Amino acid sequence: MLPQIFAQKTAKSHSPWVSIVALAIGWGMCLGLNFEHLVTLDILLYGSSLMLEFIALVALRVKEPTLRRPFRVPGGMLGAVMLGVCPLLLLGFSVVRSENETVLGMSSLAFGILLIAGGFVAYGIKTLFQTPDSLSVVAQKPPDAA
Repeated sequence: MLPQIFAQKTAKSHSPWVSIVALAIGWGMCLGLNFEHLVTLDILLYGSSLMLEFIALVALRVKEPTLRRPFRVPGGMLGAVMLGVCPLLLLGFSVVRSENETVLGMSSLAFGILLIAGGFVAYGIKTLFQTPDSLSVVAQKPPDAA
C-alpha cells in the first residue's frame, strides 16, 4: 500500500529502516503536543483502524460466508456486528469528550480527520501510479533470515 521505498530493509537485521525513520519523524513532530492531545489522536487513529477491521469482518460475513477461517466469531451476522458496537461507542465517547481540545489552532477531531483523510489521499495517489508489476512485490516471500 505504501511506496516501495518504505520496504527497504537493512542487510543485517532486515528491519524496514525507511519506515522506521518516517515514523520517528512523525512522532517527533508530535513532541510539542501535550499528553491529552496525544491520547486523543491515538484513540482516534487506533479506533478508526479498529472500525475498519470490524467493517471487514462484516463484509466478509456477507460476501464470503463459507470462507475457511482459523476461528469464527459466534452469533452469525448479529454476533459480528455486535462485536464492533462497544468499541464504536467508546470511540464516539472519546470524540465527544475531546470536542473542546485544539491542536495547531483547530479542534483535535478536525486534526485527526485530516490525518485520516491524508491516508486516503496517499492511498489514492499510490493507486493512480501503481503498475501491474508493482503488485507482484506483495506476493513475493521475504528473504530468509539466515
